[in-house]
Amino acid sequence: MLTTVVNNLNEKMRESDILCRYGGEEFVLILPETAARDAVLVLDKLRANIESCAFRYKETPVPVTAS
Repeated sequence: MLTTVVNNLNEKMRESDILCRYGGEEFVLILPETAARDAVLVLDKLRANIESCAFRYKETPVPVTAS
């Protein structure tokens, strides 16, 4: 499931953005030259995108959230 989340994020990120695994299920996204208010908008879109993915385990839907 983590691979799916990472692939999903990589598809939506800008080329200049950097995604790093921080620990366990935690990631850090570095958004160079991005104002804080713009970063909030970008991250909210990424969060919503993750939550809308159709994750499944043995044909059972699995809700995934990000904060």
